[in-house]
Amino acid sequence: MNAPRILVADDTQTIVAYLKELLTKNGFDVITSYDGEEALEKVKQENPDIAILDLKMPKLDGLETLKKIRHFDASLPVIILTGFASLSEAVEAVKWGISDCLSKPINEKKLLESINKALTFKFKKTVIPYENYNIEFLPKIMGESPAIKNIYELIKKVSAHNITVLIRGESGTGKEIIARAIHYNSDRFNKPLVSVDCSALPESLVESELFGYEKGAFTGADKQKIGKFELANGGTIFLDEIGNLPLTTQVKLLRVLQEREIVRLGGNNPIKVDVRVITATNTNLEEGLKKATFREDLYHRLSEFTIFLPSLKERKEDIPFLMELFLKEFNQEFNKKVMGFTPRVKELLCKYSWPGNVRELRNVVKSSILVAEDFIEFKHLPLNIQVAVDERKQARPGDKLREIIKKTTEEIERKMILQALKETNWNQLKASKLLGINPKTLYRKLKEYNISKETLC
Repeated sequence: MNAPRILVADDTQTIVAYLKELLTKNGFDVITSYDGEEALEKVKQENPDIAILDLKMPKLDGLETLKKIRHFDASLPVIILTGFASLSEAVEAVKWGISDCLSKPINEKKLLESINKALTFKFKKTVIPYENYNIEFLPKIMGESPAIKNIYELIKKVSAHNITVLIRGESGTGKEIIARAIHYNSDRFNKPLVSVDCSALPESLVESELFGYEKGAFTGADKQKIGKFELANGGTIFLDEIGNLPLTTQVKLLRVLQEREIVRLGGNNPIKVDVRVITATNTNLEEGLKKATFREDLYHRLSEFTIFLPSLKERKEDIPFLMELFLKEFNQEFNKKVMGFTPRVKELLCKYSWPGNVRELRNVVKSSILVAEDFIEFKHLPLNIQVAVDERKQARPGDKLREIIKKTTEEIERKMILQALKETNWNQLKASKLLGINPKTLYRKLKEYNISKETLC
């Protein structure tokens, strides 16, 4: 599932930069604008999940922007930022349906709580029932096999109880989706859900990210920082790839679970936190116990309830369901009308072992739709997948398979970039968003593949 997209609109560049950094660090996809007219256009074009509007902006102020948004989108959550002088306008904004009104200077904790509350309300309105029980998002993206229905039942049983949950499964199977389902079906659903990828944090920064720090705690700590546990207070924290947590941090995490309190780096005062902990791993934690890289006492505290998420090859009956789901998703995203898959493609994709699991299947459908017209044919599949699934084109023993895959991947990547540029009228920023890559990466690829406007002619 894609990260929630937030539009930030403020005419002060420093505030926009600050909010973008804050929200990106907390797992959101952020788009920005500096005036009301631009914000209005981005709401129409980018389809954000929530908008944060400053009341005082040029061209269109926040209130007028809100009114115009309501003419074509009555349900978009909007948070207003205001100073004391614009209190009367803030009162008027309430009449036009806002989620919250926050005063400047911005309180990070209140802002994140407001965002999570607004998104929770929005998502809760679109839950899909499974046997009279609301499992948020799961029936839409996980499947309908017996193995997945068993997962639904486990979520129903564990959500209502405040115990730690360990989710185990291969990379790409959807462990974060399970964590979200547990949170949004618990009595903490209207409190923050904070996700942390432990494998993405340098060892030197893990503790400051999780527990925060006081001003002056170390060189460069020029102000106090609130950690992820404090941000998640009252809600849930999801620690992905928990097996990567350093031993020193494991000791502190165990203390949090036992004492329900944290201490910021450089601080002395314990801070009480009420946080449910959900963790996930794709590694063998038992091996970590044997090698003494993972604490046994922490292992037992984290695995009070364990959910094993099967790989896609273990539930191949879900593949056709997921193919159709992703077809619908990317037809809508790319404004295309691809009608389906040819019988040969369906057969080959259902036989494929999918080492990258659901994430790999989703990416294959996404790239294929970009280059397909009426139906996804074999030629539209990424060429490395063609090599892997087509028995008639299996590489002979003497073939240099790595070179084949590299060359074919580059060919399909070049086609996808050209297609995205065509659809966005050579707007590189929009094209990069369409492709899901950084604008700098797109610029490098244009040079690498020698793509220019003339290439499109």
